[in-house]
Amino acid sequence: MVGTIQSKVVAIKLIVKSIKLMVESIKLIVGTINSNVVTIILIVETIKSKVVIIKVEVESIKLMVETV
Repeated sequence: MVGTIQSKVVAIKLIVKSIKLMVESIKLIVGTINSNVVTIILIVETIKSKVVIIKVEVESIKLMVETV
C-alpha cells in the first residue's frame, strides 16, 4: 500500500517537473520571439534613417542645381 502511494507521489513530482520544463521552454521561445521583434524594429528604424539621409541628399542636390 505504501509502495503504490510512494510511486504515485514520484509520478506526480515527475509530471510537475516536466510541466516546469515546458514552461521554461515556452519562456525561452517567447524571449526569442521578443528579441526577433526588437531586431525587426531596429532594422526598420535603420531603413527609416537611411531614407531620411537620402531625402536630405536629394534636397541638397536640388539646392545646388538651383544655385547653379
